[in-house]
Amino acid sequence: MINQVVILCGGRGTRLDSLTQATPKPMLLFGGRPFLDHLIHEYSRYPIDEIVLLAGFCGEQIHEAYHGNVFNGVKISVVIEKKLLGTLGAVLAAIEVLEDEFLLLN
Repeated sequence: MINQVVILCGGRGTRLDSLTQATPKPMLLFGGRPFLDHLIHEYSRYPIDEIVLLAGFCGEQIHEAYHGNVFNGVKISVVIEKKLLGTLGAVLAAIEVLEDEFLLLN
């Protein structure tokens, strides 16, 4: 059974231009809350133990907002890529905290 959801949060959001100059794309407000809040709320409804956020661009903002929090009984962890290497790089940067099986979301 999968107990861990992993969400990629590292893109620069270049098509959003000035909106993402200093804000990571998942932290942009949607309905008055960061988009990432909506994802965490949705996936915490399922029987999982942990959500791991793989942060890249402006990852410190995501870490500050979410790391160590518990939402709806689900622990939230944030791993920040030291060097932006794309999707596989983000997963490899978190290899030590990932379970053998996990659900990866973009």
